[in-house]
Amino acid sequence: MDIKEQLKANAENLARGFLDEARDHKSFECPKCGRGGAGSKHRDGIKLGAGGLFGCYSCDFKGGDIIDLYMGKNNVDYKTAVSELGAMMSFVPPAAQVKKPAPSKTAEQVIAEFEQLPMVDMPKAYRGISKETLNRYGVKYCQKFINPKIAGTYKGARKAVVFPTSNGRYFVRACEPKQTELCDRWDIGGKEPFNLAALKSGRSVFVVEGVIDALSIIEAGGEAIGLSGIDGIGGLVSALKSSPSPNGLLLAADNDEAGVNGAAVWASKLKEIGVECEVVDTAKLYGGEKDANEALQRDSKSFRQRVAELSAHEAAVVNPWAGSFSGFMERIAGGDYKPIPTGIKCIDDLLGGGFVAKQLVVIGAPPAMGKTAFCQWLVEKTGKAALYFCFEMARDQLQARGISRVLFEHGKDLSAMEVMQGRGCWREGVELYKQEIAGNVAYFGLGSGLHSSDINEMLRIMQDGVKYRASIGEPSPLVVVDYLQLLRAGGKDESENLQAVMERLKEFAVRNGTVVIGIVANNRESNKAGGVSMYSGRGGSSIEYGADIVLGLTYTEILDQQEEVTHKDKVSLVMTKGRFAQKDSRVDFTFDGRHTTFIPAAKPFAVPVSKQRSKEINSLLRLR
Repeated sequence: MDIKEQLKANAENLARGFLDEARDHKSFECPKCGRGGAGSKHRDGIKLGAGGLFGCYSCDFKGGDIIDLYMGKNNVDYKTAVSELGAMMSFVPPAAQVKKPAPSKTAEQVIAEFEQLPMVDMPKAYRGISKETLNRYGVKYCQKFINPKIAGTYKGARKAVVFPTSNGRYFVRACEPKQTELCDRWDIGGKEPFNLAALKSGRSVFVVEGVIDALSIIEAGGEAIGLSGIDGIGGLVSALKSSPSPNGLLLAADNDEAGVNGAAVWASKLKEIGVECEVVDTAKLYGGEKDANEALQRDSKSFRQRVAELSAHEAAVVNPWAGSFSGFMERIAGGDYKPIPTGIKCIDDLLGGGFVAKQLVVIGAPPAMGKTAFCQWLVEKTGKAALYFCFEMARDQLQARGISRVLFEHGKDLSAMEVMQGRGCWREGVELYKQEIAGNVAYFGLGSGLHSSDINEMLRIMQDGVKYRASIGEPSPLVVVDYLQLLRAGGKDESENLQAVMERLKEFAVRNGTVVIGIVANNRESNKAGGVSMYSGRGGSSIEYGADIVLGLTYTEILDQQEEVTHKDKVSLVMTKGRFAQKDSRVDFTFDGRHTTFIPAAKPFAVPVSKQRSKEINSLLRLR
């Protein structure tokens, strides 16, 4: 190991030889701007980070190693800095003498060894948190802690406080002796938010960075969750998907630059899944201190008062019956449930006047039946604002289809491919498309507005659309998702994933008073027979129970019980499930694939069928 590597390996001990300790006792006073010193508003100063590099949040000293730091502090050249630091290193154990870590252990082995360590209830208060609070949350004291991950590497045990975060996961903080060449805090079993049970408390919940900060809020009379770090928001997001949302989340990261930025990220992630939250002014909450624990220790009485003030609204007694029926009457009078017409009369007749706000609509069909073409035609014909997410076709291809259709409706003949190749009257089509569609329908696809098939990215765009429409005084846009099985929502298998997707989209439709239309791929049995039913889509139970309306496209000749399909341009839209609409009714079309449009039949709407005919249709359609 050369001299430079030895200096970097012993950087922290060397820094103590020529820098003053910051007020947080964890870092050093910055030699350039004074951050962390007695005259600074910040308790933390310059810190040693990854790769042996130091950095300061307040000034431009970032990314320098111990040699750069010594040169800047003492105004010497590189050769002198290396020489003098080398001389200082005589009292620091050479890195080469440190034993190599023992072979890595499995997580189960680490936890099992850790849980065998001698632990007792906390014998006294810790950092301003009472013994009663510590014991209530299972905090333990370990007089002889050795991290199982590195047992045998370093001699000697340490006194430590053990905080359970969840089943089989712990946060450990060493008390003494101080060993600056080692870290003094560990996560055993992995990181997990502390006190997720607070989500079911019915109270306002503070969200803070660490376990000790959460216990400090609790000591002050509040309710809190500790994220085990600024980057721990993912664990809370996962928990909120399966737990009831509290009255409100109060985001209170540390009172520093990293905390301000982190809280903004937290808020964005939580709002993506529809969770109400508020970013707290931590400068006021913590009274100028860095975090909740420092505020508790500095002035517990004032801190308790500030926590109580922010949580005050929870004290109101809520009557869950109040306004339940009058609110319904107001929504009826306000037109919340009036149909949203598609502008296509036969489809509006099928739907009972049109779609209704807060509905999740699913449309399925066999391959090559024209699901995308139908939904594109439908949403462009409505004349309403819409967001169309397609995971199989590019944005340009979809827009070329729309241009071809608009030209056809104006008596011109140009296919989508000819539009893309710049043939014929394509410029005229572009102008017509701009006038009739472009201002209403926005298309998104992979590589054209979307970077992944993760549902959170799509929901963020959808929410942006809602906000923009609200800013100009207009209702939320319609949404089309093409198609549902291609979205990822964290499910372990296709069925579980589809269920999560359906739940998230239904929640969005209800919360924003709009309609979400999702396209699904059919299962093999339905594809083989060409039929369509409420059970045709892959992951059928999620569709069956989660959708308000299920529509299916199939060949008209199949519904008419003909032995062979000879006219594949003759298709029918069947209502296989409809809340507040007539099930098993249908609309017949001629599909013009060249111009991506559907032409209603002369008698396009089939009125509700007789009971006997309904049984015949059901026996034909219900393919599992």
